[in-house]
Amino acid sequence: MPTIQDSGAILTSIGQDLADNNAGLISAQDVRHNMEDTVASIPNIVSLSDTENTYYFRNNVKVSGDGSVSRFITEGGIQFPNTPVDYHPSLANNIQVEPYPGSGKLDHGLLESSSLLDDDHQQYLLANGDRSMVGNLWTYPTGGEPNWIGPSGNDNEGIQFTYDSNDKVIANFRGRIVYADNSTSQDVYGSGTAKGSAKAWCNFDASGVAGTPTIRSSYNIHSLERTAQGKLVITFVSGIFADNNYVAIGNANATTSTGSEEDFDVNTVGLVLRQGDDANTLRSVTYVIRNDAGEYVDADLCDFVAYGLGPNTIADPSPTVS
Repeated sequence: MPTIQDSGAILTSIGQDLADNNAGLISAQDVRHNMEDTVASIPNIVSLSDTENTYYFRNNVKVSGDGSVSRFITEGGIQFPNTPVDYHPSLANNIQVEPYPGSGKLDHGLLESSSLLDDDHQQYLLANGDRSMVGNLWTYPTGGEPNWIGPSGNDNEGIQFTYDSNDKVIANFRGRIVYADNSTSQDVYGSGTAKGSAKAWCNFDASGVAGTPTIRSSYNIHSLERTAQGKLVITFVSGIFADNNYVAIGNANATTSTGSEEDFDVNTVGLVLRQGDDANTLRSVTYVIRNDAGEYVDADLCDFVAYGLGPNTIADPSPTVS
């Protein structure tokens, strides 16, 4: 039976049994058992010897089979000592002990966060903030609706960029916009507004026809109620004013006639009574129209606008008074 030995023992046996002469002292058994031991010991020698320095593989190692599955199995890991140091210093002489999942199955969250790693996706923002985004951020998918950019994650909230009929870019805002001075504005369909812009406005017909006013256009108006001739109540949507100290301005033509709209009757629009707190009731203001004779009158053309600080808005420094 052949004996499995290491390479040193086989070389010693060959030296002893196969003399370097032709004296007839070598038997067939001497040749046969050394050959058998060599063949039987090859797997042991290849797997256990120091193949890195002495018995290295001079050609490619190929694992194949005739229709069957053959594998190269390593339990100690795979080492690549020739990894370029400039690729990543920490990878040099490392041992790979985990299987490669494939390029389509890599979890980016498991990649090491380092500026030395390859950074092919420069249209992304790095989580650690090491660099700015390179390239354009495109939020308008082909054939679809423009996406929204916002902190809430909700649909139809934040900033949206779209085009008008002349292919000009339009920025749409929905929700609350906070400025650098912590002032805020709420805008449902238009562009964002600052403290100096109107928080609410309305153009309406209060001629008394059919007993109800008609709103032509408005912004941040919840309702408009005609309580009597020349008297109306304008109610705001919730959350646009911090208190009832807003500035309210009104104008009316004091006539119900639509035949000569360039004419008007002398009148005064009063905006005095302000109620509501956005907790129990919505905020509102009375809108009254009085002619030169002190009578309450209806009007076909009425304008209203209001300015004020919104909730959590920081006011400007108080002016000097004397």
